[in-house]
Amino acid sequence: MKKIIALFVLCLVLLTAFAAYTKAQSFLPFGGRAHVVKWCSCPVPGALIQVGPPVGGLYFYPFVGATLFMNYNIFMTGTWLLGLATPGGTCGNYEKGYCAAQVPAQGTIRIVGTS
Repeated sequence: MKKIIALFVLCLVLLTAFAAYTKAQSFLPFGGRAHVVKWCSCPVPGALIQVGPPVGGLYFYPFVGATLFMNYNIFMTGTWLLGLATPGGTCGNYEKGYCAAQVPAQGTIRIVGTS
């Protein structure tokens, strides 16, 4: 009986940990034309991109850690973007030695393709 209870508790712990992990890794789909591209230098170098309709928003593209597919035109306004992002992200620039005026983003781009 003790083995069954121990096995049940172990399964419950593993399922709870798996559920928390999958919830933390939720992705936000986005797609539309890039309207504005702003360069960022802190806290992570990248670009803040305003994506228009049909599924738009303000997204941060890090120079390291995101997968970029063909045609690699992510930094030009007017190109179509389609991808997945994780929630959160900020874009700022160094001023007088510290990171100032950080702009919050709706998500951080993880996978994106362009046309």
